[in-house]
Amino acid sequence: MAVCVPSVIAAGVVRNCAVADQQYSRFVRARVSCASGPAGKVTGGFVFESSESFRVELRRLRIKSGVTQEELAEASGISVRAISDLERGRTRRPQRKTVELLASGMRLDEHDTARLVQVARKSTLQVALPHAVPGVVPCGHDAARSEPGEPGRICELPPRLPGLHTTLPEYPVLDDFLQSVAAAETVAPANGNTALVIGSPWVGKTTAAVHAAYKWRHLFPDGQLFIDLSPDGQPAMLPLDVVRRLSRSVGAPVVEDGAGLESAAATLRSFLASRRLLIVLDKVVSEAQVRAVLPGVSASAVIAVCRRRFPAQAGLPTVVVEPLSAGLSVALLAAALGEQRVRAEYDAAIGLATLCGGLPLALQWVSGKLLRNPHWTLHRMFTALINPQTRKDLIGACRMDFSGRFYALYDELSPDAQRALCALSHIHAEEFTVDMAAAVLGTSVDTAEHMIEYLMEWQIIEVHHDAARPAAFRINPFVRAFAVSVSETSDPLADLEHVRQRATTVVGAKV
Repeated sequence: MAVCVPSVIAAGVVRNCAVADQQYSRFVRARVSCASGPAGKVTGGFVFESSESFRVELRRLRIKSGVTQEELAEASGISVRAISDLERGRTRRPQRKTVELLASGMRLDEHDTARLVQVARKSTLQVALPHAVPGVVPCGHDAARSEPGEPGRICELPPRLPGLHTTLPEYPVLDDFLQSVAAAETVAPANGNTALVIGSPWVGKTTAAVHAAYKWRHLFPDGQLFIDLSPDGQPAMLPLDVVRRLSRSVGAPVVEDGAGLESAAATLRSFLASRRLLIVLDKVVSEAQVRAVLPGVSASAVIAVCRRRFPAQAGLPTVVVEPLSAGLSVALLAAALGEQRVRAEYDAAIGLATLCGGLPLALQWVSGKLLRNPHWTLHRMFTALINPQTRKDLIGACRMDFSGRFYALYDELSPDAQRALCALSHIHAEEFTVDMAAAVLGTSVDTAEHMIEYLMEWQIIEVHHDAARPAAFRINPFVRAFAVSVSETSDPLADLEHVRQRATTVVGAKV
């Protein structure tokens, strides 16, 4: 039976094909180059940089000293190129004399000089092995090297999902933030100890934060903490509960049950003052959850992964995680399904990437379905997601799948917001205006605008605007398909047929 593909999806597939092919080819070349570059060794498919600790420590101390590479070159007698090579990891075995000249040029004190010499010596002796070796403590998918004299270092970071971190873009804002906090020692940097990660649901915010935490964890030798503030199926943690949870993890004194939030937070800040910890707070839904655990005079850093936008975000380092491009979406499918399978049905892979809207979690869900059903072709999966009846069956079964987390956010919305999301998702257009939303919702423009702003706060709706036209709002294609299926299964819309008619009318009027 032929399946009618909505024009908005068909246009997206055609538009993405040529671009995705170029992006995917670049990704494959970059991955091969990265795996065989001069700064690392390939071992079991993973790249280990033997000079990672030294190059970062050198840059941290140089920034702390307030000198540029050129100024350090003049003071130490080492060329700018040599210093640049050390900071980029191109020179993997710095000589002791070089390290001493660098320390003298930065006018380091005895403690920092000894630290730089020690890290340089470790970088020279490190050997990257795929198997466990003495002095290496496994954590997630990385091998965490324990510093001498630091037994029992804490690491609560969750494992990185195989294949996903290889498609992630880099986020320089997070890199600079973590390095600046570590370089500040006991004084908070000018932009504070907190960075925010925001973006639409299921776009990979947590993955980006965890990726950065793994990358720079060596700058925070006292440990890396990870706390899920809104566990699926449970209410969000109260600020006092967050403080107690963190206190128990780091071994800080836990205040008695009768103590208030201020007392508990003050005790935690006092404990953190002399430590260098990296704290990842996941699924943040209120400012109070973050404010309660902020370090004071400390070289500890907090990465807050936000489900909602907050007024206090202004001025803080903020990373906006965008959906993956079509090419990277196909690369993620290839990493899970195999390049041969994806190349054989490249057009269907582009179609699936378009339907998933660049959301890594949606792409993983699609990959999981195809892996569990190896007899399915990619075209069959694409057709199943296009067809309203089969899509309803597939997404309706998500609660029994790991993708049941899709429902976690939906269930947190108010009933009115759930109905509005489902209704607006029936607008089969790339974008809609507030007037179109009001017509579909059957409300006034003011009421429709209020509901849109609420969904924007939850990062479900995006706005695009310029001076030449009214504001246009968008819902990610996969979120839209999910909401449509929910409206057809759990029936949050009593007037579903009327909503469909109104949505069809407003799209026709726009055309």
